[in-house]
Amino acid sequence: MPQKFGAQSHTGEKLDKVEAYLKAFTTVLKFQPFQLVYFDAFAGTPEIEVDSVAPSLLVNEYRPFLEGSSRRALKFGKAFAKYIF
Repeated sequence: MPQKFGAQSHTGEKLDKVEAYLKAFTTVLKFQPFQLVYFDAFAGTPEIEVDSVAPSLLVNEYRPFLEGSSRRALKFGKAFAKYIF
């Protein structure tokens, strides 16, 4: 069962920033002589249910479920040698 958190605009914006950071981080460090480990103590479930209130004008589309940080991190596949959730 997905966890339920706050409004879509705030939660979605935070998760989009986490994903953008992971993309930049893994790109910059991909040729370094060490292994990257993804550690997320607050990962929760792969999907997050957001409030069913009317979407904000700042949100382009309303999605009742958002991909959580754990699912977004897994998109980077072999960029991380190990995942700890």
